[in-house]
Amino acid sequence: VLEVRPKIKWNKGKAVDFFMDSL
Repeated sequence: VLEVRPKIKWNKGKAVDFFMDSL
């Protein structure tokens, strides 16, 4: 849902947050 508009920002911002949450 948040990867439709901010694709570039999600790749760097959300990806890191999601990765840290996964760990």
